[in-house]
Amino acid sequence: MPPRASSDIRLETPTNGASPPSAADLDLHLPLRFEGAYLQYRTLLPFLPWADEVVAAGAEPSYSNISAFSIESILLECVSFQAAAQARNPVDTTFKASFIKRVLKYFLTQNLSDEPVQTEEAYVELLQKHVQGLDLTARAFLIVTESALLKFESRDAAYTADLAFMEALSWGSFEDRSTSEYAKAKRFLRLLGDRTTKAARQDSAGRLCVMAAQIGAAFNKVYSDFTFPPTLITQQIVSWFINLKWPTSLDIQLDTVDCAFTEFLRMYRYETGTVARHSFLKSSVGCSAYVQHCSQWQEMHLAGQCMMH
Repeated sequence: MPPRASSDIRLETPTNGASPPSAADLDLHLPLRFEGAYLQYRTLLPFLPWADEVVAAGAEPSYSNISAFSIESILLECVSFQAAAQARNPVDTTFKASFIKRVLKYFLTQNLSDEPVQTEEAYVELLQKHVQGLDLTARAFLIVTESALLKFESRDAAYTADLAFMEALSWGSFEDRSTSEYAKAKRFLRLLGDRTTKAARQDSAGRLCVMAAQIGAAFNKVYSDFTFPPTLITQQIVSWFINLKWPTSLDIQLDTVDCAFTEFLRMYRYETGTVARHSFLKSSVGCSAYVQHCSQWQEMHLAGQCMMH
């Protein structure tokens, strides 16, 4: 009989898998292999861009790959960070496969849904509802320690100019102090794109540097009449960005730099635009789509419906 497939979530790397990969071995997209029991997530979360094992016609794949950053975005909605992990720069780190496996193993045993979940928002809602019912002790598996963070290969030089604010960036920069949640980090990180390799994080023409520089430059333009001390500039830029009103979830994958740049321009133009500009931007994606993803407009839309009746 053929050997029984193992149940695991592990990194797929260019190495032969016999030795732990070094930071320099990691693939740009940081693919995770889901196999065995964890392959259930392939069916449960069809909205994610899975890459199945190539098999003969009629055969079932024994594994499927997904970027660790797709899973990171979901887990950021329910994890918390210890102080040492909180101080790390999110551009240079992410969750280890072992931490992801621990968290997803728990949720798999809870049978949160008997049917495939069609959207990320719907799955996050299931996770949050479950987690809110746990006491602090039971939530311990969701705590990110420094040892739970995967550190990427060190960059050769510090960020400068419009990128300089990124040097002081930390996971703690995105903490919601009222809820101790970190969901706001996903908006920023999704815009920057995959960030595993040293080249991805330091190529001035690469997506991460291009998008981060646009954020820094846009902030400086909006607040050109102000001078912020270096100790405050990073937090001011982060706070400004995460409060931009345009909902990036309208284009949830942001697969290319062109797509990411378009979304950021929409956010910036909405934030600084006139009422006429707001109407144009909403109509460009469809008002119903905008209403669905923006809580303020949901309330106004519902109020308008009530008045009509």
